[in-house]
Amino acid sequence: MDEMRNSMQEGASLTEAEKSFNRQVNYYVMRYMWQVIRKRASGPTIHAKFDTSRERYGRVINTGTIRYKKNELRNLVETTGMRREIFTGEARFQCPYIGTKGKSVNDITTEEWTALFEYRTDKSIDSSIEEQIHKRLRNAITDDKKNWDFYQLCFFIRELKAAPKKAILTQVADIRQAVMGLSFSMLDDCNTSSLKSLYKALADKAKLVKRIMDYRESRDGKK
Repeated sequence: MDEMRNSMQEGASLTEAEKSFNRQVNYYVMRYMWQVIRKRASGPTIHAKFDTSRERYGRVINTGTIRYKKNELRNLVETTGMRREIFTGEARFQCPYIGTKGKSVNDITTEEWTALFEYRTDKSIDSSIEEQIHKRLRNAITDDKKNWDFYQLCFFIRELKAAPKKAILTQVADIRQAVMGLSFSMLDDCNTSSLKSLYKALADKAKLVKRIMDYRESRDGKK
């Protein structure tokens, strides 16, 4: 359910604090997966590929705050192939990983990410959360094209170039399939706050789709 909220709740549905938190998560994931995939391979660092300093990159992880320079966002998107929403925090990576029994697939939750960043600012807190998240990222599924944002990241890290673009129609079909997969039993397991958040996200996107449909019908003289 956390995965569904991440994929659907974007843009105007998010507060500035939520976008800042997502930037912390995204920049943390990008840096750690760079270490996991490239290990000690020779070549540029992630800071060099992003044309930024180690200190500036670290500040995003620590605070979620960044002010992009002119054309910087466009260059990041062109270099990595990832969409701008990953860098602005309007979307957050989903990082599904293989469970302890080797079969179950899970995702790192919002609560776990929150605990990690709390530990990073207060070392008196139990440090086990950091190793738990590192272990899950090391076991993350990196080749699932249905999880397109994370797939693009891992492809970029391996190849140092953007992944071939995924057809927009395929992306829309994936979203529709995810929405149609919602069931009463699945939603009944969510708390009220999660349901409200999901409802608002779906309603916002439904309004966007309707505006586009109305515009096209008006443009084509069908109204």
